[in-house]
Amino acid sequence: MYIVEFVISPERSYEDEMIKAVKKELDFFLIEKGEENPWAYVEYHCGTVANLYSNVHWSFFPKKHKM
Repeated sequence: MYIVEFVISPERSYEDEMIKAVKKELDFFLIEKGEENPWAYVEYHCGTVANLYSNVHWSFFPKKHKM
């Protein structure tokens, strides 16, 4: 189980389709794929060609360490 917050209005049809697509991909990556460390796989996926061809494009921004 995981929690996701969408900061958009789900009342518009295109936003509803977008939410469905994001939920479908999150379910796949975090549950169905069965990876030992699913977040590490999601981070990896962000840099793959498959991410470019997907309906949802993911990005990973590593935390910058303060010096």
